[in-house]
Amino acid sequence: MTLQVLTSPGVSTLLANNLATAYTTGDWASSSAVSVQIIATADARSIIANNASIAVNEGCTGCSTQTVAIQYILVGGQQRDLSPTARSIVLGIEQALGVNLNAFRSAPAGERSARAHSATNDAVERARAVIAADTGAAVRANVDVDSGE
Repeated sequence: MTLQVLTSPGVSTLLANNLATAYTTGDWASSSAVSVQIIATADARSIIANNASIAVNEGCTGCSTQTVAIQYILVGGQQRDLSPTARSIVLGIEQALGVNLNAFRSAPAGERSARAHSATNDAVERARAVIAADTGAAVRANVDVDSGE
């Protein structure tokens, strides 16, 4: 689980890359990764935000890999960083998502993917609301979920 907050005052173009990766090779093993990036800038005229998740199961029986990459892009608002309280709440939401992803490992493949998407969408909306309330900004979310299937 990673949480990154990017602020870049005084730039005209902001380039941000967010990538979640997990790789499983052991029989009946599982792995998961959640990467969260918050992009806040008042003066960038252009934001290029790349967001991807890669989950790989290789040469294993019954293995499970889940990845989620989430980017929150803040538009407007005066505050450029999360308060310690908001940061703690967002981190808790995203850590709970990681725990949920691991809990889904015993579900059948198609169901595991559906559960991962549902849990991710719920976490994204809860965190988006916290970020928006904390910063006063409009918040757009980019989400990518991969189940290694």
